[in-house]
Amino acid sequence: MQTRTHRRLRAATLLAPAALGMLCGSAFAQDTAQGAAQDDGELAAAVEETIGEVVEGEITVTATRTRRDPFELPRTVTIVGKDDVDQSGSFVAFRALSRKNAGIWYDERTSTTVDPMIRGFAGFNLLALVDGNTLSTLWGEGGFGADDMYGKLDPEMIERIEVVHGPASALYGSNALGAVINVITRTSRFDYTEEGTEIGWRVKGTYGSNASAGGVRVENHGATPNFKWMLGASARDWDDMEGGSGQGDLSPTDGRERNWDFSGEVRLAPRQELRLTIQDVDREDIKRYYRPTQNNRNERQAIAGFLRDDSGNDIFDSMEARLYWQKKRDTRWFEDTGAKGVATTETWQGGLTGTRDLGSGHVLTTGLSFERDEGDSPDDEQFTFVKPRPKRRDAPLSTWLDYGVFAEDEWQMTEDWSLIGAVRYDYMDFSTRVDRSYVPAVGNPQDDAIDDSQSAWTGGLGATYKASESVRLWGNWARGFRQSAPNFGLRQLGDGILIPNELLDPTESDNFEVGVKGRWPGLQFDVAYYHSLIDNWQGDLAPTTYKGNSWFDFNGNGQRDANESYVTQVEGSDAHVRGVEANVSLQPSAYCNDISPVWSTWASFAWNTGSSDATRENPQSEPLRHTQPTRLIVGARWDDVYNPESGRYIEFVADMVERYDDIPSNRRLTDLAWRRDAQDGTSPLLRDYVGTPGYTIFHLYAGMNLSENVRVQVGVENLFDKKYRVAHSRMDAPGVNFLASLEITF
Repeated sequence: MQTRTHRRLRAATLLAPAALGMLCGSAFAQDTAQGAAQDDGELAAAVEETIGEVVEGEITVTATRTRRDPFELPRTVTIVGKDDVDQSGSFVAFRALSRKNAGIWYDERTSTTVDPMIRGFAGFNLLALVDGNTLSTLWGEGGFGADDMYGKLDPEMIERIEVVHGPASALYGSNALGAVINVITRTSRFDYTEEGTEIGWRVKGTYGSNASAGGVRVENHGATPNFKWMLGASARDWDDMEGGSGQGDLSPTDGRERNWDFSGEVRLAPRQELRLTIQDVDREDIKRYYRPTQNNRNERQAIAGFLRDDSGNDIFDSMEARLYWQKKRDTRWFEDTGAKGVATTETWQGGLTGTRDLGSGHVLTTGLSFERDEGDSPDDEQFTFVKPRPKRRDAPLSTWLDYGVFAEDEWQMTEDWSLIGAVRYDYMDFSTRVDRSYVPAVGNPQDDAIDDSQSAWTGGLGATYKASESVRLWGNWARGFRQSAPNFGLRQLGDGILIPNELLDPTESDNFEVGVKGRWPGLQFDVAYYHSLIDNWQGDLAPTTYKGNSWFDFNGNGQRDANESYVTQVEGSDAHVRGVEANVSLQPSAYCNDISPVWSTWASFAWNTGSSDATRENPQSEPLRHTQPTRLIVGARWDDVYNPESGRYIEFVADMVERYDDIPSNRRLTDLAWRRDAQDGTSPLLRDYVGTPGYTIFHLYAGMNLSENVRVQVGVENLFDKKYRVAHSRMDAPGVNFLASLEITF
């Protein structure tokens, strides 16, 4: 028997669509669709069906390791489809994450890549995956900023990107502190044939005017009764970006890349499939604006095998076994000194995951995982220098092992209540090998011979309440952790010279989150409030002395430069971050007779703030380093729903950002992101308050099918050529950028 409160909740969920309907003289999508095309009932039905498909179409495989509708999950999940990746220019895949979701920020340091920030976390505090396998290493890559890592993906191989906001270590282990970003790669566009072979091609050319960026992609697709494949190759070149309002070239920011990838699937039995993927990314002459005397090459090779069995047995209803190998190599030429450094990391990873319906509403997912990372250094900013001779290492050779076991139970308690609970245990071992090539600038190299271990328990619990067929109320607690590697030798950062430290205890975050999701034909929204309590925060650095000195002449010029003072990693402080994320999309015709169904609108809002508590080294509370400005994105879109085969659309986007000045005191004067000239640490501050000013920029996108097999898309980003800087970026943003792509399939 329903309670009075229960009945009120269900009644309240009808207010949003009913209010929209009353404002326009109609309360139901069916009436609107018929009113929009009174003389064509079939067309009205088709438009109504299209609206329903848009609402029901998304599935996530990342949030629970099983296929689930995000609407039913007690998490915030963002899914970016291939259309959105293509629409953002197809040059920098992760920029598509931020274009429509205000809660996904990024900083920019080159024309070829961006570094995502989510809920106050970036770099090795976010776990990046490719088809569920790690793109990150256990020790992260690039520390608190990881733009090189995200550049080791070809955007043309991406089918979609799934982001689980907040900690997800209960399923994925270390580094899943702020979010999990899972890139799902493309497969053959053909299904298995009844008989014979089906073969097709896809050719795509792309152009971006701002950096004179050009790219081409060629794919071969095929299928037989038991085998299907996709083989692709890409090439892209960028020149230097141009800043807005006549600022001129942002030099150097250019680069180029040559990539290829393969995906093959073999049907072993009606419900058994083996998949193999190969990816090879080679990016050359990559320049970072704020380091004009450096030239980089970033390489990544990866091979993954997946065995999927949905036939069922006595233990699992479905199971997946996976094995993965990845090698990443970063090469840097220091053109001012003639030095050449190399940082290589090799990863082996594997796991077994199984799902079983236990009855009584319980679905249990369990798994085992292992990962081994071996490399020149736990940080890709430390190199093995092969020039000049003799060979010299910035850090000893390092090996990291992780063994994990996890379990997750999805329990449909009643018709209205469901729970998801998860628990995981990780055991990690870290060791170094000191050889004669490792000679630290200061100290005895044998001091860095380490063999140590750590372990971590994580978990999560989420609840979803079905307030009505169209509304879900939800809340969850999730714990994430990030196990950092030690620091070796002396590392020069934007803040100063980081001195060595031992293996520290993991940073842990307990994230508490509540939200509401609504979904009707023509209207859907989600709103979430989160608060993360972080233990043993290691994001702050404090001034210190080392071997009796307070600074080190890193560049050998005989002067104490701004980033040559010794700093140390602060351990043991507490921190927190909290914020709000909200998204809404609306098909006005579903509730308003007078508006054509060709129009739709959407909006995304995000606000967050965070700080680390006072410690002995830092006696005052400090802002958390990677929070983001308050941001609102609004879009309006026209689609030719009356002629869907045309694929015609026009979309207008306004991106509104507040000023940002929540910067830790130890970074306000040393971080080039807040300097007027990010290539000159002595240039004036960008603003007196130390930060970046607010701005509003506009984008325009359009596309259409020229024929059944030919599609063209165009766009104009930063429509009015505004000069601005994205917070945390060590360069100004690009000015107006005209985009175009032509895609042919046959």
